Amino acid sequence: MRRHLTNVASLYGLQIATLVLPLVLLPFLTRRLGPDVWGVLAVQSSLSVLMAVVLEFGFGFGATRQAAAVRDDRRALGTIVSDLLVARAQIAVAVAAVWVLVWFAVPLVQQEPVAYVFTYFLTLAQGFSPAWFFQAVGRLPFVLTRDLAARVSSTVIIVIIVHDPSQAWLVPAVQFASLAVSTAITNNTMLREVERGRFSVARGLVMLRENVHLCLNRLVLVIAPMGNTFLLGALSPGSVAVYAAAERTAGATRSLLSPVSQVAFPEIVLLFGADPVRAKVVVRRILVGLVLGSAVMAGVLWFLADVIVAILFGSAFAETAGVFRILLVSVPLFAIVQVLGLQWLLPLRHDRAFFISTVLGAITNIALAAALAPAHGAMGMAWALLASETALVVGILIYTEFVGPSYLRILRR
Repeated sequence: MRRHLTNVASLYGLQIATLVLPLVLLPFLTRRLGPDVWGVLAVQSSLSVLMAVVLEFGFGFGATRQAAAVRDDRRALGTIVSDLLVARAQIAVAVAAVWVLVWFAVPLVQQEPVAYVFTYFLTLAQGFSPAWFFQAVGRLPFVLTRDLAARVSSTVIIVIIVHDPSQAWLVPAVQFASLAVSTAITNNTMLREVERGRFSVARGLVMLRENVHLCLNRLVLVIAPMGNTFLLGALSPGSVAVYAAAERTAGATRSLLSPVSQVAFPEIVLLFGADPVRAKVVVRRILVGLVLGSAVMAGVLWFLADVIVAILFGSAFAETAGVFRILLVSVPLFAIVQVLGLQWLLPLRHDRAFFISTVLGAITNIALAAALAPAHGAMGMAWALLASETALVVGILIYTEFVGPSYLRILRR
């Protein structure tokens, strides 16, 4: 228990430090690049987030689940590592094809062509992170520390060298260079800690097939909170900057909930196998703590929204405060998804039920975005996100409390 608390504490320290860096960088970029150019980078970055999820391909759950069960077997770990690297190399080719397709389909991204290319390479660096491995063996702070060092160095360099819109391409270029070094170091460490298996294209394809449902889960799960900036770039380009600023700030708040999930996921797998009743008690306590904590945090930020937006973005982003307040309402809903979806349904292999719920949320988001964003811009997109998070939570609760097996009941005894 003490080791788990230490991991959570260290992860929160790293997560807070990681969150501070973008918030430090945002005022510089929005003022030096201006809303229009920064909005283009935000759309490209949103695409990067979506494609990084494709590269991750659910391995953060599937491969972590496999590796956690054999964490003391170097040969078994080596086979999983080898198969996963082959699978990710295959996905990288598909992501490159998507990158080319989006270039022609969304004219907004063409305004910063060099930045678009470097954002693709940045996506690869993020997608090949071995965080899943160190999460499975209980050493996630190791990889997050290197990631934090990369973010610190890139933030400092960007603040020093980027001064006007013509230098916008340097932002993803510097971020890629820093993160590539970190990813190379952590991957090398991972390979030295396992008995390396033989690379096999066939086994890589098998791993893709086994994890495709988890990838779709993750992809539809991030469409609303992280992909709406990209959708807005296609539906209503003029309001991208306002929404992106609110989404980045609300996203920083949501990501504070992630460390508990990252530590709890492999442990719930093991605990449920040994003591299902105890596992349910632990998950219930995590649920109550995260929902209450996120609600209080969101409430405080709601009242400070005008001040926060003025400090971070300046007067040019005055409309962002209203959008930010709507997005804050979704934070406690996001906490429920983190616990009941990522810490309960997935560890217990109820992937299909979670997938159906996430699809329900994604369909709600895309339908309302198409209906509201063209006329109401950033505000309409914010309401679409809130509705989608509500639909996702309702779907999960219906399954855990009424439809699924009785051992899934968390709220009803």
